[in-house]
Amino acid sequence: MISVIVPVYNVESYLRRCIDSIINQTYRDIEIILINDGSTDNCGAICDEYAALDGRITVIHKANGGLSDARNAGIDIATGEYLAFVDSDDFITEDACEYLLHQATTYNADIVTGTIKQYSHLSEVELFTDEAETVEQLDSEQALKELFMQKKTYTTACSKLYRKHLFSKRRYPVGLFFEDLATTYLLFNSATKVVISNKLVYWQYVRAGSITNTRYTEHHWILITINDDIVRFIEAKYPDLLPFAKMHYISCILLLANMMLRNRKDVPRNKYKEMQKKAKKILPDVLHLNYFKKGTRIHIRAFTFFHMNVYYFTYGVFKALRRMISVIY
Repeated sequence: MISVIVPVYNVESYLRRCIDSIINQTYRDIEIILINDGSTDNCGAICDEYAALDGRITVIHKANGGLSDARNAGIDIATGEYLAFVDSDDFITEDACEYLLHQATTYNADIVTGTIKQYSHLSEVELFTDEAETVEQLDSEQALKELFMQKKTYTTACSKLYRKHLFSKRRYPVGLFFEDLATTYLLFNSATKVVISNKLVYWQYVRAGSITNTRYTEHHWILITINDDIVRFIEAKYPDLLPFAKMHYISCILLLANMMLRNRKDVPRNKYKEMQKKAKKILPDVLHLNYFKKGTRIHIRAFTFFHMNVYYFTYGVFKALRRMISVIY
């Protein structure tokens, strides 16, 4: 049996679509755990409504504790051999559970990952067509490399199937941003075998402009701390993967730098300088991998070299030039 864990918080406009996609799975032997994490809208009532209609649904009503706390509450009561996580404003394909379980049992895998796609409008879902299927069997070290590469699989908890025993001594960190990043690499490390497939199993809803408008706050600095932990862990256990862990670290630094761009007047200069220092130290270990495209490599070098205001000015000019070129050609 698969336990599908759904943290729910103030998403009444999207919740029915999410639950419908789970109860209509082609694989029927599932339990659905809805954790109403202190919602102030109609989510609690919607969860109870569905529970009354489908005996596979269990609802937990709890005070708001955040995404990790809600997931952990679901893990604590899950009875399935396998776990899957779905965020309540997203939905899964109708054969997601059947497909992931088939791969897990066929290859005796502890983790199976499928593809996740983002959408802002349902028309994008309707127009999507699957690519030719590819499936790879990897040990934990190979899987961690792919996790850091962020091309075939991602650190998100969703779009994956896990054997429950991986969580016997593991829970998501409560009260932290980027809780998936802090946890997924440890789960991959604990897995004997990971199967990575390119089959689409998960649709992630992205509100228009939500990514491009995210502003830096002090809570986002935990991304640096988590990456420091990852690098130390990989250096001790998988030294051959260290350049790939550092490559992922550079990507996260650039993510934070772009977030700081949107409210740089409020960003402490010492934080920007600390990121610069870390990037300068890491950069020589990753450039030989040829992972970053030419434009990104220029972006990285500019970040490590320029004062914050100069960097953001040159970054803005670079983006404007790219937009002009794309329009012309």
